[in-house]
This record gives sequence, structure tokens and C-alpha cells, in this order.
Amino acid sequence: MSFRFKHFIHDILRIASLNCAGKGGRVVALKRKQAGAALVEVLAGVTVMGSVAAVALHNNEATEQLALQTHAQVTASALHSAVILQQAKWAVSQGNMASGLVFSSQGIPMGVDALPQASQADCDQLWRALVSLPSPVGDRSRYWFASPRGNACRFSYHHEKLPPVHIDYHTQSGDITYTL
Repeated sequence: MSFRFKHFIHDILRIASLNCAGKGGRVVALKRKQAGAALVEVLAGVTVMGSVAAVALHNNEATEQLALQTHAQVTASALHSAVILQQAKWAVSQGNMASGLVFSSQGIPMGVDALPQASQADCDQLWRALVSLPSPVGDRSRYWFASPRGNACRFSYHHEKLPPVHIDYHTQSGDITYTL
């Protein structure tokens, strides 16, 4: 306990322990000097520390959630920028790209083949070619996971303490959406 807080608690307890039942409502102080911390002081200190810890824990969870949302937004923006960059490279190279990706007639990266339905191989290759983050497979506490969903690839970020975040890349249109 800090020096000022300890004296504050001590003063409150001293005032509370005064005997006001004397004649004429006189205040009579206790005559005995206290050698150590009273049980009430210890309980007050524990209560205050518990309250501070509860507020700090709540703020930590809110900060983690905000960090996850920011991570999803930044990753979606990076993916969008990478798609635009690949389209520009495709346009400059007249479609002769050596990136291992297949492009649509508008220069949109589609994956490893030109089929309208996305496959697991398409999603994995798109992730590796477009986003310079670690592979979609990681440890079990937090990791990105790629999966095909019709004509889109869904990149999901899983975290052991927070709900998953999903980024959908539509291989036919190049559109990107994300959900928290």
C-alpha cells in the first residue's frame, strides 16, 4: 500500500472507532496504540486491489478484441492492395505473368486454375502469392486458415480467446469482404 493511502485508511478507521457515547456527546479517542495492520485495513487493501485488477482485466480483453479487429482490417487492406498490384502487373506484362497464378480476362488473380469454383489449392496459392503473412496453417492458439467457398476463398483467423475473423476473396470479381 502506498504511504498516503495507508494513512488515509488509518484516519478513516480511527474516526470510525471513536467512542461517541460519552457524556454530552464528547468524543473520546482510544487509548491503546496499534502495533500492526488491523484486519479491516487488510480487507480494505485487498478489496481495492481486487477492484483495480478487475478493471485491468476487462481493459485487457477489450484491447485484445480491438487488436483482432485491427489485424483483420489491415490484412483485408493488404489483400486488396495485393490484388490491385497483381492486376497492374498483369496489365503491364500483357498477361505474361510468372507468379504461378492464373488470371481472369480482366487481370483478377483466380488461383492455380481458371475454373469458376475455388479449390483448396487455389486458396492456398492465392494466400501465398498475395499476402506475405505466414502460411494459413499455424499453431492451434492463433492461425489463419484458408478454405474454398463456392467462387470465393475464405481466409479465417482463429484465436483461442476470441471469435474468428473471416476475409472472403471472390476469385471472379476480385472483391474482398471481411466479417468480425
